[in-house]
Amino acid sequence: LPTRHAASQTISQELGDAESAKIVLLPAAGDIQVGALSGSPALVQGQARQVGARPTDQDFEIQGSRATFTLRNQGEMWWTPTATGLGRDPTWSLGLSTGVPLDVELELGIGSCDLDLGLLQVNSVSAKVGIGRCVVTFPSEGRIRGTLDGAIGQTVIVIPAGMEARIKVDTGITVRQIPDGFEQ
Repeated sequence: LPTRHAASQTISQELGDAESAKIVLLPAAGDIQVGALSGSPALVQGQARQVGARPTDQDFEIQGSRATFTLRNQGEMWWTPTATGLGRDPTWSLGLSTGVPLDVELELGIGSCDLDLGLLQVNSVSAKVGIGRCVVTFPSEGRIRGTLDGAIGQTVIVIPAGMEARIKVDTGITVRQIPDGFEQ
């Protein structure tokens, strides 16, 4: 089979005058890594490898003091583990601003995601993964509302020591493992 090489696209969006932001990530497939930006005034910075026929689409708007940044794949998709980089470099590797409160939303059809929110100011997180693995690392302070939805695969929630958490689990027909020290 011929090998397809995905083009890389630089993602960069300044924060502007916004005092808070909503980040919406809509990859159809891939290996998505999100973490904290260091030393940058940008809201979002990183790389996105093109998966499919068209480049990744970015939208940005500010209403009042709140920014909304949306990143999505467009057009027809072709997917194989090697096409998206699963097991290699991430398809999307993004850093988010540590300077403003964030609401983070991710919808991934198939693949994996690593949302390292540990150094971010997060008000809420929502991650929906159809098929794959999703790891979400929460900050060690703050009050965060989260919804994690995984149809088939594995969802890993990392809660720093000393952080209180209330987790409602609806596992359907999947297996759940809760470490010692947590009340069920």
